[in-house]
Amino acid sequence: MRNLLEKLGWPGVMGLGLLLFCLSLFFGHLLPLQDELIQMESEVDEFTETAAAQVPTTLSATAELPLLPLATAPEQLKQLNALATQHGIVIERATYQMKAQAGQTRLEVSMPLHLNYPVLRAYLRDVLAMPATVLEELMLQRAQATDMTVDAQLRLSFGFARTP
Repeated sequence: MRNLLEKLGWPGVMGLGLLLFCLSLFFGHLLPLQDELIQMESEVDEFTETAAAQVPTTLSATAELPLLPLATAPEQLKQLNALATQHGIVIERATYQMKAQAGQTRLEVSMPLHLNYPVLRAYLRDVLAMPATVLEELMLQRAQATDMTVDAQLRLSFGFARTP
């Protein structure tokens, strides 16, 4: 071994060390991220196909989401909180506002969240699968680019049929 190191000299030893470092970086960090990237790309394709299937071929000013009975509002909020618990999200604060429009009532729920981005993405996927749910606003902010968590301001809207 010593004879091999003498033949390589200090440039060869440095090159060998650099090669070992690069291999450990690739297998330890980059390869797992590549798998996550492939998964995210497949999710994007799935979301794109789902969204394309749900968009009507002709849009009109009267096109609306299917509305739920207003009596189901508490159940919608319970489901929203259950999904948060399922994803390990703690909702510390939320504001609720009812807005009446022609023939419908919209319940807007605004909440600040502090969580990992993949958790937020999974939570939003499940929340937006709920009937008559619309993502009105989503603002994301990170203190530093290297932070694993994001501060998100989320505003959802639930559509309910107005009862006479």
